[in-house]
Amino acid sequence: MFVPAVIEAAEEPPARRRKIAAKTAAPRAAIELEIGEATIRIAAGTDAATIAAVIQALRAQA
Repeated sequence: MFVPAVIEAAEEPPARRRKIAAKTAAPRAAIELEIGEATIRIAAGTDAATIAAVIQALRAQA
């Protein structure tokens, strides 16, 4: 099964601004997983099998 992924590299914002930036960003995701330095956003309407495949792939990489 193939799951399309978008990887965004971003510099770490200053600690003081990080919380504000997180609140003002409006990702269009129904599910957001934060694992270490990675943030994975799963769009609304994604079927359960795809979500399970993404989570299993992340577990395999950990």
